[in-house]
Amino acid sequence: MPRLRAPGVCITFLLSTLFLIAFVQATGPLTAAGEPSPSEGRASGVSPAALGPLLERVKASGSDAFVVVRNGEPVLTWRRDADAGPMECMSITKSVVSLAIGRLIDTGRIRSVDEPVSRFFPEWSRGKKRLVTLRLLLNHTSGLKDMTKPGSGIGPKADFVRAARDGDLISDPGTEFSYNNSAVNLLSGVVRKVTGKRLDHFVRDEIFIPLGIREYSWTVDGGGNALGMAGLHITAEDLARIGQLMVQGGVWKGRRIVSEEWIKLSTSPAQGFNPDSGLLWWVVRGVPGGFCARGHGGQYLVIIPESGLVAVRLVRQSAKGTDMPGFPGMVQELARDGSQR
Repeated sequence: MPRLRAPGVCITFLLSTLFLIAFVQATGPLTAAGEPSPSEGRASGVSPAALGPLLERVKASGSDAFVVVRNGEPVLTWRRDADAGPMECMSITKSVVSLAIGRLIDTGRIRSVDEPVSRFFPEWSRGKKRLVTLRLLLNHTSGLKDMTKPGSGIGPKADFVRAARDGDLISDPGTEFSYNNSAVNLLSGVVRKVTGKRLDHFVRDEIFIPLGIREYSWTVDGGGNALGMAGLHITAEDLARIGQLMVQGGVWKGRRIVSEEWIKLSTSPAQGFNPDSGLLWWVVRGVPGGFCARGHGGQYLVIIPESGLVAVRLVRQSAKGTDMPGFPGMVQELARDGSQR
């Protein structure tokens, strides 16, 4: 009988993110770089009367960066520290992994989102693992044991792709929603199997360089794999570029990066158990067409294509910032306020 793990989802997410923070602090980023000083601007359609209070709430919550873009034009760029540099965006990384898989499908290097994982890892061709597809890894219904949980037996220097590949199934594929870091780490291994490149190198070459994203880093595990579950260190401004790519239907400066079909598929409810979850993106409830990427501690990339609006809020994981669970709704109010003027 298909079912949704309700309380367990929250507990799993909390325990997994605590483990992940310890891992990131143990390994650290690959590089670090500074960024320009803060700047503020205005774009038509966004009311300063709405933006000002939102900025104050962002500051009061201990945020380190806040960016708003509308119709491709910067509205506001705020930083607590002008030289902060890229920040660990935690599970926003997962949404970038989704773009990588979409890129591989769009370019024919992966035939379908329903491709069996056994095509890439032949040892999965036996038993119930043969039923696991890329879609199930992407929508958190693979049934795979999440090896990133505390007590799983692997440490911060482990090969996270190998741990996911060798992990057991704890439920039948496709029958439960359970937020799963290991499933996304396995996708990092899929990208490497298909392209011969590490995940971060593939994303660099086919997504980041076209978008002009160059100052970033990506945490690598003990097996030499770029993490899928988290680990991307990036600036709020560059996350806004990714958001703008989504608003523009996957096209950047005339170049097709990812298809509109993949954007629609990955940002829509992707299984029957959790209506807020897409393919490593989250649906913004109550906002038609709105979606977001989010990470532990209140990391947000909110995208409202109908309003041409992109907003980013980041907090350093070592800081004492607090989550802003209502941030996507606040962004929608900003768009609504502007549309009334």
